[in-house]
Amino acid sequence: MKIQHFFYQISEFFIILILFVLPSIFSKEMTTFTNTKEFFSFVIYLLFSIFLLLILNKKNKTEKKTQKKPFLASFTSLILLLWLSFIFSVSLPVQEKSYIKPSLFVQNLFFIPILVSFEEVLFRAYIPDKVFYLFTVKAKKQSRFIKLLAIGFSSLLFALAHSYAGFYSIIFAFLSSLILFVLKDYTSSLFFPILVHSLYNYFAFFYLLKT
Repeated sequence: MKIQHFFYQISEFFIILILFVLPSIFSKEMTTFTNTKEFFSFVIYLLFSIFLLLILNKKNKTEKKTQKKPFLASFTSLILLLWLSFIFSVSLPVQEKSYIKPSLFVQNLFFIPILVSFEEVLFRAYIPDKVFYLFTVKAKKQSRFIKLLAIGFSSLLFALAHSYAGFYSIIFAFLSSLILFVLKDYTSSLFFPILVHSLYNYFAFFYLLKT
């Protein structure tokens, strides 16, 4: 029964990767949700995020640590992201500017937090948790190395999902993922990584509207 459960878990994991991660990695352009097909994808992503959140909340009902000054940690994380984007000059890649149009202002205000929520649930919760679970079941013990491996693997997938924007964007996305992982670990919540990630994307969007 244990072996069957393990294969069920690993099959579910690969299905999620094939449906939601690999298309982003091999895509040549960003998702904009400006046509019917992409809007349908948006609805799927939204429902998928809610579904995963319900699963994750069910599993992690036990201990909930509360940290002092989570907003200070969030502000620090946002500053680090902005500093990194300045260093790599990828607030949003140059080729994305064609998608940033004033006519899409309202749509982007609405879509950014939804898409960010999907990315955070997928890359900062589901994938690392699943990798950690699969490796700990195999090794029959938990270890800090396996946790770091899960974080590294998920951050690499997150980075490759931004490969359409070029090499420096991949590095930026990988480092950003590590910052958001630290924030998630410190606050014991996905809310603050979602908040910081959304604020950063809003900053990038408004900055490109003016350039």
